[in-house]
Amino acid sequence: MTNKINDDPIANIIDIQTLQESVEVECKQASGRDGHGAVPNDMWETYSAFANTRGGLILLGIKEKKGTFTVEGITNPAPLIKNIWDIVNNPNKVSINLLSESDVRVETLEGKSVIAITVPRAPRQSRPVFINANPLNGTYQRRYEADQKCLPPTVNKMLAEQE
Repeated sequence: MTNKINDDPIANIIDIQTLQESVEVECKQASGRDGHGAVPNDMWETYSAFANTRGGLILLGIKEKKGTFTVEGITNPAPLIKNIWDIVNNPNKVSINLLSESDVRVETLEGKSVIAITVPRAPRQSRPVFINANPLNGTYQRRYEADQKCLPPTVNKMLAEQE
């Protein structure tokens, strides 16, 4: 079965069985405490990492266990999408909103709703993209399939390159 999120090559998810996290793809179950869905707090680390590296695709509603992915879906995606927009536009949480309306969308995979967030790479003038109002403690970069906190020299280099 072929599942295609959209025409963006980064978002061409073939078969869920062949899906894997990478430098440009991150999956989060996003089921929340009650099982009805919630935006995971660590998603914002991934947002920062993608924005500071090459950009990427965050998929909410996909569970990963030992390298195997299953589509769990999001029962009611509307409150999560509102929460994403509220947080990405809150300068106390995220330093800059790089998303446009078309970057946050609900897609159907295996008959279930999945939230797909395409995070663009931030322009040089906007880096570092950081979270929690602290560039030295809230700046991340993507290394393979991990979001890694940037050390102060890396953050200072990004700040110097803004000019």
